[in-house]
Amino acid sequence: MDRVRVMWPRLPKADDVAGYLRRMDAARTYSNFGPLVTELEARYAERFNVEPSRVVTCSSATIGLQGALEMLPAGTTVHCPSWTFPATPMAITNAGQCIAFHDVSDSDWQIDVDSEYAQRDAIVPVLPFGAQCDLARWSQWKYVVLDAAASGGATDLDLSDLPATWAVVVSLHATKVLGAGEGGVVILGTDAAAERFRSFTNLGFVVTRSSDVSGTNAKLPEPGAAYALAALDQWQQEEFEWRAARALANAAEMRLGLGSPCSSYPGVNPYWILRFPTPEIRNAVEVALAAQSIESRRWWEKRCDQMSAFDTVDVEFPPGGFPVSDALVATVLGLPFHRDLTVVEVDRVVSVIESVQGAVA
Repeated sequence: MDRVRVMWPRLPKADDVAGYLRRMDAARTYSNFGPLVTELEARYAERFNVEPSRVVTCSSATIGLQGALEMLPAGTTVHCPSWTFPATPMAITNAGQCIAFHDVSDSDWQIDVDSEYAQRDAIVPVLPFGAQCDLARWSQWKYVVLDAAASGGATDLDLSDLPATWAVVVSLHATKVLGAGEGGVVILGTDAAAERFRSFTNLGFVVTRSSDVSGTNAKLPEPGAAYALAALDQWQQEEFEWRAARALANAAEMRLGLGSPCSSYPGVNPYWILRFPTPEIRNAVEVALAAQSIESRRWWEKRCDQMSAFDTVDVEFPPGGFPVSDALVATVLGLPFHRDLTVVEVDRVVSVIESVQGAVA
């Protein structure tokens, strides 16, 4: 029985990238803000409707978050959701800031935090599974680093009004929309902030080759930019394929009577996430899928505040607990979703879930 993969990334093929690599060969520049990186930043600036001077690429979205957070005042309390990928809070701790974990909203799975913190603290809202970039939602906050890792395919990408003290971080990981293998794109609120972030990615060099500010080596190399540029060249075809996969998944959800917020996001996103009525049903579906060689994945299978990586850091826990996060941990399952998804594969997934539903009816 053929295995159905939960994720099956597809980057531009070698022939699609070859022209960019030949340009790299001719320039004999392979890193350190080369011409391909400069072109990539300009093209993403056009995509986000900002000046190219406010867009900086880096080696990963995680280091992009960390660099943006290091630019905040030292010792800032940063509010983030507990139900998220651990890269988000890890970026906070690696930036030397303090974490305040919060529950998420049951309606859209985004951080549920009182605005009373907005004037003194910072926030890292996570756009789960490719949600839209709704800047107005966080307008009361002075410091915002928006974790938009999976939202490169969202439709509302106009960041022209991004406040001066904000940043938006998008991932170029192979599993994301417009993937390039690995990398990140960071959009800053001002030219000065972008230059400061660029220095962070280049060992803190500002004007001379002296580390004048905190930094690391987080530059995107030219081969990575070549793949990212080739992905942008193929955007219309990629978008079409993601929409076709989404149509299959949404039809399946209607048949099953199940769903999640990410099923109706505008634009495209690379996830098929279902929320099941009970943990017992979710667990039974997981086992039944595996028996039929169908992969699945728990997104996300544990609250970040419960992970041992954060045991030794100064973590602040606002009152109220994490009831929604706990419910999502127990009932959410990621199903196979990629640009090569077929009707036959979706039917196999649906048949397994229907069999479990029938058994517990």
